[in-house]
Amino acid sequence: MGSGGFGQRSAALGTAEEVKIGDRGKFSAWVCCPLCSCEDSAPAFTRADNGTVVQCKKCALLYLNPRSPEFSIASLYDRSYFDEGGHGSGYRDYIRQQAIEMKRGDHPAQLALQLLEQRISPRGRTLLDVGCGGGDLLNLARRHGFGVSGVDVSAYVAAQARERFNLDVFAGGLEDAKFDANSFDVVTALEVLEHLTRPVQWLREVYRILKPCGLLLLTTPNAHCAAKYGEKWLGFTASFEHLTFFDLRTVTLAAEMAGLRTTAVWTRGNGLSSASSVVGRVVGNAKRILKRALLSFPSLFALLQARRRPIGVTPFERDPFGHDLWVLLEKVDAGKF
Repeated sequence: MGSGGFGQRSAALGTAEEVKIGDRGKFSAWVCCPLCSCEDSAPAFTRADNGTVVQCKKCALLYLNPRSPEFSIASLYDRSYFDEGGHGSGYRDYIRQQAIEMKRGDHPAQLALQLLEQRISPRGRTLLDVGCGGGDLLNLARRHGFGVSGVDVSAYVAAQARERFNLDVFAGGLEDAKFDANSFDVVTALEVLEHLTRPVQWLREVYRILKPCGLLLLTTPNAHCAAKYGEKWLGFTASFEHLTFFDLRTVTLAAEMAGLRTTAVWTRGNGLSSASSVVGRVVGNAKRILKRALLSFPSLFALLQARRRPIGVTPFERDPFGHDLWVLLEKVDAGKF
């Protein structure tokens, strides 16, 4: 789920007129804050699918409330999502899109390995990718020397990872995999945190399975953008399956509650939605029409995509409004935190 290319989830989901994931059921399940469990919140933003994003009055986390009681990540990411643009979202050919980004050199798997290898040698180390998708990050990490395992809630895409690269991938949630404590030197989770109903519990499971001083590299849409762009932020105009919206302060708080310490932060991409103006919507629609047409000519589409300029990461202090947060965390000994 998580190791797809930058902006793929968001770009694939399109605009509110095209995608109304929230319409699959009424927003009728009221929830307390997923971070601090406080029940006191105030409406902050309205998403393009009419979902209400509230802000916790205690910890300031932004989260969807109410949300649909039928919400299920696993049921959304089935074969039609990855191969047929199903559920009004998804990809026309997920595997080919991954290959294009790998060829272009800006697949998140490539960036993740670059960032990790600046801090850790892969030889003899173990890596778990949560939300591993088609297995591109795992395959690349294995080639670099890591011993690798994967987890993805989508049984379909987990099978794709096994078949493509002969990988050890568990289909289901992280907690369901029941890994032994202190199993991994590195855990990666690209675009996972925002999908979780209990993010702190999930982070505590990551802490449990990490070895002492182990690293977690995660990415999540940067809710700091909401302060600049408001409801025009891409996080509120697409990817309507997202439940929580973290900024650096709240993701750091969640990590600390689980015993993880933030060691480095970057941002990546543009958080301003192309649907935020009439001109933007026209241009966005034109791009989508052109992309669909080009998909009928795979060789031409691959050539044009490969010529795009790669998108790297920028230190947070230089660009706090990049669309995605990239956060590197370290497992801290319980007695030293």
